[in-house]
Amino acid sequence: MANPIVFKRANKSLGRPKGMTKDQCKVLPVWTDGKLCVSCWKLTDEEREKVLETGTVFIGVLTGTSTQPPIKVWGIDPFEKPFCERCKQRHHPGAVAVKCRSCAISFLVDGCIYHEDCGLEEFTCPSCDESRSDLDDENW
Repeated sequence: MANPIVFKRANKSLGRPKGMTKDQCKVLPVWTDGKLCVSCWKLTDEEREKVLETGTVFIGVLTGTSTQPPIKVWGIDPFEKPFCERCKQRHHPGAVAVKCRSCAISFLVDGCIYHEDCGLEEFTCPSCDESRSDLDDENW
């Protein structure tokens, strides 16, 4: 199983939930701006080979069965500032959480965290197929 690791930009450590042992849950080094927490994980050699072969990863979040907070998984360093094709600037990429007015499901779409409308022009709700014009933006 992948393990959380300390990384250059980490500015906080999240403790494990009450009732969990250090074998069940490790302290999680994160970078946070108060809204978003980013952690870094090191894959085992076996996992690296499998990801290379399949291009997939599995994420587990202990949240129960009725809801899960929005998450984002990167295969590159999210602190590297790539070029945004929409606004033609280099900045931190992000995701924007949107909530469908029709079915109330929340989901993530890629976009700029500095430019509200970057990348948010064309998408539909994955649950009910409502169009962008019927969605309510909520940056996080």
